[in-house]
Amino acid sequence: MPSDAHCHPYYLKDFFSDYEQERRILNIQCAASAFSGVEFLHNEELAKKNDAPYLALCFGFHPQMPAYNLVPDFELFEALVREKRIVCIGESGFDFFDKIFTATEALQQILFEEQLNIAKQFTMPMLLHIRRAMHKIFVYRKKLRSLPAVVFHSFSGSVEEAKAILRCGINAYFSFGTPLLCNHKKALRCVIELPLERLLFETDAPYQKLNGASFTSFKELNKVMEKAACLREESSELLINITDANFNNIFRGK
Repeated sequence: MPSDAHCHPYYLKDFFSDYEQERRILNIQCAASAFSGVEFLHNEELAKKNDAPYLALCFGFHPQMPAYNLVPDFELFEALVREKRIVCIGESGFDFFDKIFTATEALQQILFEEQLNIAKQFTMPMLLHIRRAMHKIFVYRKKLRSLPAVVFHSFSGSVEEAKAILRCGINAYFSFGTPLLCNHKKALRCVIELPLERLLFETDAPYQKLNGASFTSFKELNKVMEKAACLREESSELLINITDANFNNIFRGK
């Protein structure tokens, strides 16, 4: 089945009430991120349904939170980790897209280091949001390579940066979504040149919408994967099979 490496069901419901039915029809397993209790509980209820495709529960503190004065609930975070209610920490990371976010670099760093330390302590994968901050990854390379896996959500770096991350010994996977459909040059080159065993695909639903759309839904995943298959001159079936195995290795321990 196709695998969506990153999405936000709690916020998708505000745009499209039948989103879970769509996921079932398309038979898409996904990794759902949350940064608050209400968001996580929504995702957890979805994950409990045995008649639906697998939903991997992720929890972490987004690097934009300090800019919006959102207070991270570390007590909840640590409880979810200790109770093994999540399989991945994230999305976490750094966002220096503009002056507002860059001004919170020190707070972003505190958030990231706390989550990275917990991930290392409990041997958990991390899902990272890195925007105009790729240099930060190399600062933390020693701890990151101790993790079972590191997923770069909507990877915006160059293929050279991706290869440098792998050379550091980090068990990295690079995920791509709708920017592929918008022909972002770095994303196109990464998908063409990186090993298929290091690739994932995602929707980031409901975010990263296409021009003219009000939101992104699960149906965009097939478009993303078809574009990737065309770029790589490989069959969609091969792409689905290998990236599905990658997803399972990270989020299901298979």
